Amino acid sequence: MIALQSHFGTVGVQRLEGGDYQVVMCVNQGDGSDKLLGKIPYEKDTVYLKIAFDFTDSRDIATFFYSEDGQEWLSIGEPLKMKYTLDHFMGYRVGIFNYPTEQVGGFVDVDYFCYEKAE
Repeated sequence: MIALQSHFGTVGVQRLEGGDYQVVMCVNQGDGSDKLLGKIPYEKDTVYLKIAFDFTDSRDIATFFYSEDGQEWLSIGEPLKMKYTLDHFMGYRVGIFNYPTEQVGGFVDVDYFCYEKAE
């Protein structure tokens, strides 16, 4: 899952050599590379991901979470201070993606997506 703009942040599941998985949180460093800010070993079949955006009084912070059950949320990595730049003039958007790093293929299976405005 991604908070997408030029300076983006992601939270997702990474498959390791040997078939193990971990939940990871990364940010774009601005030079085409990502910086890993958090990783947690993960052994369940299902993972829930969440990004909470705080635009209150121009805070512009995105915080990344994961959960085993969709009820108890654990933060991962560091909050992203969102930057609005003219090289990509649109505001931040939310995305879901699959990003193979070693060979073409793979998939992401999304059974549910909810976008809600906090009150």
